Amino acid sequence: MTISKNKKEKENAIYVVNNYDAVNAHVDELVHRNRLITKLGLEKIALLRSRKLFFLFVGIGLFILLLAGAYWLFQKAFYSSNTVQLTGTTIVTVPDKNLSTIIEKPVYIEKPVYIPVEIPVESGVVTNFSIFREVAVNKDGFSEVVTGLGFENSKSPVPSNQWCYTTFPKSGSSSIKIELGDKSGAGLTQWRKLKSSQAKDVGVKLDDLESLKQLCKFMDTSEAEEKEAIWMDPPTNASKSGTGFTVNDNGHVLTNEHVISQCGKIFFKIHNVNYPVDLVWQSAEKDLAILHSTNLATPSYAIFSEQTQAGEDVVALGFPLGDALGDELKVTKGNISAMVGYKSDPAYFQFTAPIQPGNSGGPLLNEFGHVVGINTAVLVGEEFQNINFAIKGTVGQQALGSNRVEFHTAPIGDVWTTLSSVDMVESGRDYTGQVICSAF
Repeated sequence: MTISKNKKEKENAIYVVNNYDAVNAHVDELVHRNRLITKLGLEKIALLRSRKLFFLFVGIGLFILLLAGAYWLFQKAFYSSNTVQLTGTTIVTVPDKNLSTIIEKPVYIEKPVYIPVEIPVESGVVTNFSIFREVAVNKDGFSEVVTGLGFENSKSPVPSNQWCYTTFPKSGSSSIKIELGDKSGAGLTQWRKLKSSQAKDVGVKLDDLESLKQLCKFMDTSEAEEKEAIWMDPPTNASKSGTGFTVNDNGHVLTNEHVISQCGKIFFKIHNVNYPVDLVWQSAEKDLAILHSTNLATPSYAIFSEQTQAGEDVVALGFPLGDALGDELKVTKGNISAMVGYKSDPAYFQFTAPIQPGNSGGPLLNEFGHVVGINTAVLVGEEFQNINFAIKGTVGQQALGSNRVEFHTAPIGDVWTTLSSVDMVESGRDYTGQVICSAF
């Protein structure tokens, strides 16, 4: 009875049906809008990409136009350099297809034939020739040590100049050449001051590089040198003398202009050898002169200081009163008393180290052995006591630089060792010499 009743109730039950058409339409509209937004975004991205490609192609086009313009200018310049002016205003451009014909022919390159240079002969005497002494080196990659000897003629008992160098082969057929020393006429052997950078370039130790100097085969001509040295002796009619110092390893000497003024011949005497020198430049206004000799090679050269101050201790080197006091290098000590010279001249300063005639042109050194000035003059008179003047080293540097002469300075800030007077004299002997002037 219960089952039948439930069945009947189910049959009479009312079912409710919901209508979702509005919701579905709204959802469809949202989907459609999202599709439109997505499409617009993609179109915008495509537009941006198109713009980028457009500007890229425009840039490439401009670059090609610039290249074409440059090529056109090059062609114009090239062909204008190959035009020939005939007569009047007629210009023929070469090559011209209408006026010329290009004929291609093979070019045969033959092995060059070397023609030996003939040694000049004068009256049966062979002149200006050199011989070489080679020593093979089987150490640290060096190939050889070569000593060259140059003779003025076949009757010369000794060479007029000698030189020695070593070579270090590089990749291919090239090589590095390092000068070891040279010897001019009757002069002493001048050994080059080798540097750590040179040893580093060839991959050896500096001591090993120095040891190669022992293999240089300079001609020992002690007896003959005395006879051949006559051509290097200064004339006996020397009118005056002063002092000078080398500023590089190329044979340049700096001195005072009043030392060499009105000189017919000038000699620079150092290490008991007299070198004839040429006058490169002189200025009476600055009282400076630059001398040069291709045969002059000193063990070292002077180094300029970049700063100077009043009260600084200084040492003057020179050859005062050469005839009376001999040709030994002299040294006097003092300090800088004022940073201006006579009548407040800013190109000079005053110092108290005593100097005499003959000191002119010599270096004035600071406690580190660097050049701060060039000794020039003494104020003479009963009322004047030990007032000496030197041209500032910076003025000397300006003179050298304006004449393209190499010189060296001690950089500010580096740590330098204070030298004793003895050490200054020893180092000064390597680059300080006597300037001898002859009237004719």
